[in-house]
This record gives sequence, C-alpha cells and structure tokens, in this order.
Amino acid sequence: MIVQIIARSFQNNFLQVSRMTVKGINEIKMECNVGLTEQKVRVLAGLAMIGVGAYYKIKALSAIGVIPILTGMLRYCPVNQALGYNGCASEEHRVKSAIL
Repeated sequence: MIVQIIARSFQNNFLQVSRMTVKGINEIKMECNVGLTEQKVRVLAGLAMIGVGAYYKIKALSAIGVIPILTGMLRYCPVNQALGYNGCASEEHRVKSAIL
C-alpha cells in the first residue's frame, strides 16, 4: 500500500516536471544577438583558450573555452540578452546559426 502511494506520487511529480520542461523549451526564444565579427572573435578566442589550457595542462581553462565557441556557433549569448546588447544590428546580418 505504501509502495503504491509512493509510486503514484512519483508518477504525478514526474509528469508535472516533464510538462514544465516541454513548456520551458517552447518558450525559449533564441534570436540572433551575436554579430558576424563577434562570432568570429568568439570562436577564435575559444580555440585559443582551449589551446592555452591544453599546453599548460589547465583543464578548467580548456573547459571554459568551449563556452565562447558555442555562443559563437549559435550566434546567441544569454549574457548579451541580459545586458540588452544586440550585435545583429540589421536584418541583413540576421542569418541562421551554424547549428540551427
């Protein structure tokens, strides 16, 4: 009896979490806020960080170097959005990211 109550509670909580996750994913809007020049600088800076981290055997620097590469490839940066900065000034620069 107790096992059934725990199982039902777990099932209900799991369904609520999965609904919230799907709803959260649908509400995320990733508009371009990283310009083309900034994109290139981010990718090169990320590669440099990974290279320096690998040369000096600093794993944390290598791991952090992935972040600018991803933001450059996606052309979306949550920090830029929080600051209200938009590097995509005009519609002609608003192209899709390399991944999407």
